[in-house]
Amino acid sequence: MQVTIRAAQIEDAPLLAAVQVETWRVAYRGLVPDLLLDSMDVGERETGWRQILAEGGETLVAESDGDILGYVSFGISRDDDARADVGEMFAIYVRPPSWGVGVGRLLHDAAVVGIAAAGSTEATLWVLDNNKQARNFYEHAGWFTDGHVKTEERPAATLAKVRYRRRVDIRL
Repeated sequence: MQVTIRAAQIEDAPLLAAVQVETWRVAYRGLVPDLLLDSMDVGERETGWRQILAEGGETLVAESDGDILGYVSFGISRDDDARADVGEMFAIYVRPPSWGVGVGRLLHDAAVVGIAAAGSTEATLWVLDNNKQARNFYEHAGWFTDGHVKTEERPAATLAKVRYRRRVDIRL
């Protein structure tokens, strides 16, 4: 399978929303309440993606034969304790049929390069504390927990998250 990484375009919003909902429903089933997953709406997510992309958010997509397999979003850290040289990987999601074939790693590596190219020397990300699959992925990619935790309130759920950190460099 030939995979291309490219910048997301506003026209990608419907596909990004579909990837996000599909991935959440599969990856987080059993980790967060079903009510939260089942209430996710692709149309609402599409509206959000249109806004994010119109505002110039950094989002890359992995594409093969015109199909979006996954995406990664990143930028300057949103954490209150972040220095100016800290970037953040906001989200990385790959459609379940493309798990385990390297698509996630391609997106990850492109985001790390993008964060470094923007002038950051470190990056952070937040992950559900009970998401062992994602935590293993990040740890194998050189991320480590830095001791910070937070909770995120969602309708029908309180999500516990841990923060990961790593140095970034344009050369991987």
